[in-house]
Amino acid sequence: MVNEKTPYARWAWKVIEAFVNRKKIPLKPDDIELPEGSYQRKAGVFVTVHRRDGSLRGCIGTFLPTQPCIVDEIRENAIAAVSRDPRFFPVTPEELQDLICSVDILSEPTIVRDIGELDPKKYGVIVEGRFGRGALGTTEVDLTDNRKNNISVLDEAMNRVSDMRSNTGAIRNRLTEGIRNLEVGYVNQIAAESSIRDADIAQNIMNLAKKQILSRAATLVLVNQNINRRNVLSLLMR
Repeated sequence: MVNEKTPYARWAWKVIEAFVNRKKIPLKPDDIELPEGSYQRKAGVFVTVHRRDGSLRGCIGTFLPTQPCIVDEIRENAIAAVSRDPRFFPVTPEELQDLICSVDILSEPTIVRDIGELDPKKYGVIVEGRFGRGALGTTEVDLTDNRKNNISVLDEAMNRVSDMRSNTGAIRNRLTEGIRNLEVGYVNQIAAESSIRDADIAQNIMNLAKKQILSRAATLVLVNQNINRRNVLSLLMR
């Protein structure tokens, strides 16, 4: 089910249904008539999936185009919205009947040189922070007439994201270090086991050589005794 009758939204929903139900990805909307130029025009696209109660279920978008055309951009972002949004688990087939989706086609971003040009009530905002750029929609900011207050809200949001990324990075580094220590311990264990096996083999070789020497020595003793007996008999017979 889609919450709007635009061809782009129907195309996004067709992709979502095919991907979630059958793990298949349709390449073209053969049964949907798209606006003219959809296969030639490039644009950033946001695909948003909501539950019927209005709660967010997934949203992935690109504020600059990454695909050859809008059709491909919608397809890739629709798949990502239901499977790769880091805030949610992937959408299951059982959820589809309770979901709705929408598609937003973005115009080319323009640089805001003055706070007076910023109007979050009308435009989304792209904010650049320590870890790169991020796009914020109009629903993610306090839509008051105080533009400076909106800027502070955006700054605070980006700072929270940066802090979360820093914490996540620290945890990841600790996990990576733990994995590296386990790998080193495993390699050392294998090396120790190999050394023990080599020592056992060397000990067995030494024991075998010892037994062979004793066996040969015993054989030589018997041969010498036989020779001595023959010599004695030979002397007696004379």
